[in-house]
Amino acid sequence: MTYEWKPSCPKCGSYNISIEQDRGFGWGNPEVYLHCGKCGKRVYGRENVDALLKDQRRAWEGDEELQAEIRRRKAEEARKKLEEARAERLQAEHLEKRRIEEEQRKAEEARKQEEAHQRWVAKQEAQARLKRERAKVEAEAAKLAVVEECAWVECSNPRRPNSIYCCRKCSNKNAHWRAKQRRLAEQEQARIAM
Repeated sequence: MTYEWKPSCPKCGSYNISIEQDRGFGWGNPEVYLHCGKCGKRVYGRENVDALLKDQRRAWEGDEELQAEIRRRKAEEARKKLEEARAERLQAEHLEKRRIEEEQRKAEEARKQEEAHQRWVAKQEAQARLKRERAKVEAEAAKLAVVEECAWVECSNPRRPNSIYCCRKCSNKNAHWRAKQRRLAEQEQARIAM
């Protein structure tokens, strides 16, 4: 059953028909005829062909059952198109949602990598700062560790800050000893000079 009107053969009902022109042997206008490719039926004359096609069209349009089927089929096609459009819209929305989620995931991943990099840089800076502070402390400790002894020969105690002696007593002993050495040196020079 066809749902679009097509001309058919009046004898066998076949849709394998063609409208042709018969050149014949005459000098006038060529004759138009309808030819069935299945049974060979021919209808001659433009008026006869037009009348046949008009009658078939009117009969096709007048068939209530056929027209109801055509309306039902068109409604079904429209419903299918709506469903396809709705499915395409839902698929597009789903793809857009997945694209947004993917972008958010990538942004979150980039943010986490940036945070990890910042933590690593901060850790490296803290370690470098700690090394510098440790070196400074070690240098100060080394300065303190190199404790110089008292300048008095007979004393081995560490000296006081800003002094070469451990106490005032050692300072006086050294001063007295140097004074004694100077006197001895002066007496020696005087004896040599005589």
